[in-house]
Parts: sequence; structure tokens; C-alpha cells
Amino acid sequence: MPARPARPIPDTALSALAAAALVTLSMTRVASTWHQLSETADEPAHVRSGLEWLGQGTYRSSAIDPPLSRLPVAVGPYLAGFRFSPRSVVPPSGRSVDELDSDDPGPLSRARAGVLPMFALAAAVVWLWARRAAGPLVALLAVGIFALDPAVLAHAGVATTDVEFTAVFCGALLAFVAWWESPTWRSALVAGAVFGLALASKYPALALPGCAAAMASVFAWGGTRPEAPGRTLALHGLGALGVSMLVVWAAYRFSLQTLAADLDPRTLARLRDGCTSTPCVALSALAEHALPAQAWFHGLWEIEWEERAGFPSYLLGAWSTHGFRAYYLVALLVKTPLPELLLGAGGVVLALRAWRTGNRQRAANVLAPVAAAVALVAVASLGRVNIGVRHVLPVFALVSIAGGSALAALVRDVKGPASSRTAARVLAAGLCAWLLFESHAQHPEYLAYFNETVGDDGDLVLLDSDLDWGQELYGLQRLLRERGVQQLYLAYFGPAVLSRHALPATMPLPRDVPVDGWIAISAMYRHSPGFEWLASYAPVARAGRSIDLYFLPPHAARGSAP
Repeated sequence: MPARPARPIPDTALSALAAAALVTLSMTRVASTWHQLSETADEPAHVRSGLEWLGQGTYRSSAIDPPLSRLPVAVGPYLAGFRFSPRSVVPPSGRSVDELDSDDPGPLSRARAGVLPMFALAAAVVWLWARRAAGPLVALLAVGIFALDPAVLAHAGVATTDVEFTAVFCGALLAFVAWWESPTWRSALVAGAVFGLALASKYPALALPGCAAAMASVFAWGGTRPEAPGRTLALHGLGALGVSMLVVWAAYRFSLQTLAADLDPRTLARLRDGCTSTPCVALSALAEHALPAQAWFHGLWEIEWEERAGFPSYLLGAWSTHGFRAYYLVALLVKTPLPELLLGAGGVVLALRAWRTGNRQRAANVLAPVAAAVALVAVASLGRVNIGVRHVLPVFALVSIAGGSALAALVRDVKGPASSRTAARVLAAGLCAWLLFESHAQHPEYLAYFNETVGDDGDLVLLDSDLDWGQELYGLQRLLRERGVQQLYLAYFGPAVLSRHALPATMPLPRDVPVDGWIAISAMYRHSPGFEWLASYAPVARAGRSIDLYFLPPHAARGSAP
């Protein structure tokens, strides 16, 4: 009996398998950074709040982020015996979150491991959306661009909320696309559920309606509209909203309390007496009424209060408590690899060209996620708290689809003589190699990545979670051991309690008082008032990209007194 010929593997399956391999490789690279990077500024609060939700069923310790994005980073520590307690308080049973702050990276790695499935989920959303928009080859290339981006890898490697939010935010927009193309009750309710997951993960999800409206405009101009009566569409919208609210309520364990009961006296006094804005006045009026998921409204008020009070933000050498309108635009331009920027721009240009030649639907499929990214940046730019490109991390996922379409066009769509097709493929290979080199060369310092327009002078452009988030304490320890430092003046930005770490005899670096000897200072402090006198000296070494080490001989600093 003759053997049956082998069936070729479908292109979609090949694309999915190759994309899964790329994502697995990136996850391995991320995991290898865990023991090299110390605890960052936000990690303890996220883990502690997640443990509170898991172990006690309450959510009061830090309501400024909703709970769902914190659960992935809390599950690992919870299974290892960690339990919730206020900071510096030992829990009645189990291990304290304060143990994450030590020279043993094992406990912290358990928390960070929870982000990797969220990274894989975000990559899966990119693949599904890109395949739907432009086919399996574009899906594979888009995932490759997303999985190599240093900003994405940076936040996939720390126990925070931004990668999880990226997954559900982009998932909600993809669910909206599915409903737009096929407006059924099922697709509407699925979209509502995923919208609810996003709202229960992070407050920037409030930008989702604006992003969806931007995509709807692109689809409408492309000639695609939901094929259903207006009344049906309105009912779908109401149903989706109801499901969203139910999901958010479920995330807070169907709690039903007043804000007054949820707030401490000082916070309640600020809510009652310090309100001037419309959202704050509305929350103040509701403070005595029982609200479903009242902690969600508590966190919303905390965000609103922080916006009004202001928060120290840094851009291009200047500090401001009122934020910078150009912050996210500048941050994206300097934190995104240049080949990724070129491919994203190329994808937009090709889509616009397809639009002009009459292929509007194909163009709209590529331009819609870009429109959502622009809308997200526009909404974020209205805020006063500018502390990291991580707050618009979904942009990297959304724009990677345009980048993948440009790369695919270079590989397969160039017409003309063989020399032109060869040149296009060489260009595509060069851009891929450039992006791969950028990503590999930055390992493990993904958090402090800046492209060639900035290079090693990133601290002149951005700080905080874009450069110095407290992640280099382990690197500083290694550097001090290599130099044989026995005594040190230190200005460290981060959550660590220094007595828990193997450091030499350490004294706080005073402001406006020049000192001699060994000095280590984080970039956040180096650019803060009071340390200007150090600008006269060159560091002898640097821990990672964010902590400078100086040695000033005896009496060298006396002439630098302000």
C-alpha cells in the first residue's frame, strides 16, 4: 500500500509555532534578569496588595491600582507562604513581604515569574490581531517586533502591573474589532467582559472608549460598519456596559460599602473638604452611600487627587509637578529602537498608499490599532503624572502590527526586477538584525534602554522608571566589592532597606554639603536639588546605567561648597 504524502503544515500553524518559539526565547531572556536586578520602587506595594486580596479578601492597603493586575505577581509568593501585613509589620502567620527585600533573589523571582504568562498573553493578542488584520506572516513578524522591544522586556521582568494591563487593554480593543465586524450578542458580551477586565486592572483603561472611537472612525472611513440596526447596536452597548460593571464588581469580591467606611480619617477629610474638580465633588457626594466595588472609586479618587496635587516629573533636564504635554511623545521616540520606529512609520505609509489606491479595508485594518495608540497617548498626555513610558506600554503592541506589515511588504510585496526584490529583502534582514542587536546588547538592562538618538545620556532626557527605579542595588554591591570600598556615602533611590543588604559602612549623602571619599548616587538624586556640587567631578564607575560611583580624595570637595 503506497504511503500517503505528508500534508504541508498550514501557514497559520507555522506562524503560531514560530511566534511561540520567539516568545519563549524572550521569556527565557527575561527570567535570566531576575537575579541581577534588585527590587524596584513599585514592586512591594503590588505584591502586598495582591496578597491582601488573596489572603484576607480586602483591598485597602493601596487602592491606586485595581486588583486584577496585581494578582499575577502575588500568586507565587502566596503559594510560598507569604502573607499580607502592613510594611515593616510581621504577619501573625506566614512570611512577610519585607523578605522580598534581601540579597536572596529567590522570593522576588517568585513574584516576577507571575508576569511571564501575562507577557505571553499580550504576545498572543498581538498575533491574533495581526493575523486578523493582515495574515499569518504579518502576525509572526509583529510578535517578533513586540517580543524584542526593550521596554516590553523590561516590564515583563519586574513584579508590576503594566504588562498584564497591556494584555487586557489590547485584548479589549481586539474584542471591539471582533464585535464591529460581527455585531452579535455574543461578541458584544465578550467585548464587555474584556473591557471589564481592563477596568479592573488599571485606571488608564478609562481611555478605552476614546481608543475604540478612534478605531471606529478609521473603520468607517474604510467603508466597514456594523451590519445591524442602530437600536440593536445601542442594546449591545448597554449589555456590554452591564457585563463590564459586573466584572469590575466581581474583581472586588462583590463588596458593597460606603467610601466613608473604606477611607482613613485623613483621606476622608481631604475628600470632603479639599474637592474642587467635578470628579472629586461627585465622589464626595457619594461618600456616604453604599457603592459596589467601593475600593475602585477609592482608587479613582486617589488618582484624581494625585493629578491635582501634582507629582515630580522629569523631562529633558527639567522638573515639574504639573507634568509635560510632550512627555509621552518624547519618551516613545527615545525609548523605542530606531528600526522599530522606521518599520512602524513604514507600515503607516504603506497603509495610506493602499488607502489611496482603493484598498481601504486592508488599510483600515493596519491603521486602526495605530489610531488607538495615538488616542491612548493623547489621553495620557493630559495627565500631570509623567513617571514612565510604561503607562502607555500598550502602544508597543498596537504599533507592532504596522511594523509587521511593513516588514512583510519588504519580504514579499516588492514588484519589479529581481534586483529590487533582493534589495528589499536585504533591507528587511538588516532591520531585523538591527532590532535583534539592539535588544540583545541591552540585556539585562532593558529598563534603562535608550536608542541611538540619546545613547548613554538617557538621564538628560528621562528618569524614574525609564532609567532609575532602584533596580541596580545588586550591581552596586558587585561594584563596591570589586573596588574594595570599606566606607561609602550613598544616595540611593529605591524601596530597599539598606541594612538588609551586604554593603560597606554606609552614611547618607548630605545635600548641599560636599564630602570626601567614596560616593554612590542614583540618577534620580544626581539630578535633584542639593547635589549640583557633584557635577564638577567625573564618576569612576557606574553600576548598571543608573548609579554613579565617585571617589573624591581628602579635601577635594572643599572648594565646591555652594
